[in-house]
Amino acid sequence: MTDVRVQECADPLALVEHVASSACSLPSDVHIALTGGRAGTAITSEIVRQRTTPVQLWFSDERFVPSHSAERNDHVVSPAPGIPHFVHINRVLGSDECVDVAAAARDYQAQVERVALTRQLELVILSIGPDGHIASLFPGHRLLRESAAAVVEITDSPKPPPQRVTWTLPLINCAKRVWLIAAGTEKDSMVQRVIAGDESIPASCVRGQEETVLYRCP
Repeated sequence: MTDVRVQECADPLALVEHVASSACSLPSDVHIALTGGRAGTAITSEIVRQRTTPVQLWFSDERFVPSHSAERNDHVVSPAPGIPHFVHINRVLGSDECVDVAAAARDYQAQVERVALTRQLELVILSIGPDGHIASLFPGHRLLRESAAAVVEITDSPKPPPQRVTWTLPLINCAKRVWLIAAGTEKDSMVQRVIAGDESIPASCVRGQEETVLYRCP
C-alpha cells in the first residue's frame, strides 16, 4: 500500500481549485470517480468546467432517490445538455428508473464491468466524513468486509437517506490514485487517524496503487 501524502491548502476554495486542476491535467480518456459533500460537489463542477479532453466520470456512491432529485451527488452535472460532449457521466439509476436499490447496484456493477474499469481507473476522489466514512462505507458496517462485489447496495445507511449504492473497498483500492478530501476543522481528528493508519475508520482503508494524497484545509 502506498503511504499517505498530506497536502495542505489555505482554504476550501484553494483546495477545490487545486484538486480540480490536478484532475484536469490527467491524460485523455481516463476514468475518474467523484464524491459528494460540499467540497466534492464544488470539485465536480470545476472538473466539468475546466476539462478540455475526453473523460469518463463516475460517482463512488449515490443516494437511491428519484433521478432528478437535488439530493443526488450527480445533480451538479444535470441536466445533460449542460455537459461538454466529451465528458461522459456514468450514472446510478434513480428510484424512478428501476425496481429497487439492489437492481440499481447491479446495473452500476454492469457498467463497471462493461468498461473493464478495474484496469482503467485513474483516480478516485473521496470526501472524509466527520465519522471517517468514505463513499457510503461507514465505520463498523458489514460492507467494509465485502471482497467479491465491486458495487453494492446499502439499505441501512446511518446517514440519510438509508438506501444508497456504493463502490466497495476492492474497487476503490484498484485505482492508480486515491485523493482524500478533508475540508473543515471538524475533520481534524479523522485526518490524524488517517495519517496514523487507524484502520478502524474507512478513510484509513483506502490506498491508491501509485499515489494516495490527503488534501486538507481549515
